[in-house]
Amino acid sequence: MYDIDYNERDISFKLEGKSFDNGYDFNDTLMSLNYFQDILDKAYLTIVNKDRMSKNDRTIYKVKATEIRKGSFIADLMIYTGSAMQIGFSVLNTYYPSLLLDITKQGFEYLKTVLQAEKDGKRISVSNNGDGDVMILNIEGDSNAPIYVGANAFDFADRAYNSIRDLSSMIDNDNVKKINIFDKTEKRNIMKLGIKEKEILNVEPKTDETPIFITGRIFRIDVRAKTGKMIVVKSEIEDLINGEFNFEILDSSDISKCCSVIGREAEFGVFRRIQYDPIKLTNQVIYLRVFKVK
Repeated sequence: MYDIDYNERDISFKLEGKSFDNGYDFNDTLMSLNYFQDILDKAYLTIVNKDRMSKNDRTIYKVKATEIRKGSFIADLMIYTGSAMQIGFSVLNTYYPSLLLDITKQGFEYLKTVLQAEKDGKRISVSNNGDGDVMILNIEGDSNAPIYVGANAFDFADRAYNSIRDLSSMIDNDNVKKINIFDKTEKRNIMKLGIKEKEILNVEPKTDETPIFITGRIFRIDVRAKTGKMIVVKSEIEDLINGEFNFEILDSSDISKCCSVIGREAEFGVFRRIQYDPIKLTNQVIYLRVFKVK
């Protein structure tokens, strides 16, 4: 029904470490490839401004392995993207593979830059150029600032951060030492991951030890795991209000109290578990630690 006019881009995907010295460890190899596929999917979805891949998207955008060579794990991959034509009329625009890789490279560099600056305790701000197509990144004390980032790359960084972080998390300096994604067509690195990049990208959550009291409504609880989910109805911290948060119960004696208030409003004393968000440039609450139930 559709004729696809494809554009191609040849890239190299290289994994180094003990897992790939004598044969290829299935788990590490497949996980790495899956994370990379997901990263490219996020770049594609950013360009077409969609949240999920459809069957039609899989028709016009593909990633294929064309050769696997010895020497760690080295796979030559080909990205195909094209426009679908039906009875001579274009139903989808052409999205060149080079644009996918541009967005991936820029988004990856943005995340590294921001997270390193946060780690160094520098003040960071992001604004746009007025047209909305370029984001301007300013970092305190950075001689290279301002740094200009395409709005698409900024959006991609938001979508793909978890997948990029997961890919970097595979690096243990032993079984998986390095991951390198290289654009063979333009002879440029797209992503280089080693132990240094892993440390930058993997921001550990921390507990804010300041106790706060909230009014919430529990709608899910796991007694064995001492965890659940609640909606925050009232709080002295406005950002929490109307938010849905996972929580853990610190004192086992509070489990029955939590069960008794399921579905209705109750007061809780909580600590906040927070993590730095490289897009919002602030610490975000990722879950609550309940230390008291009234």
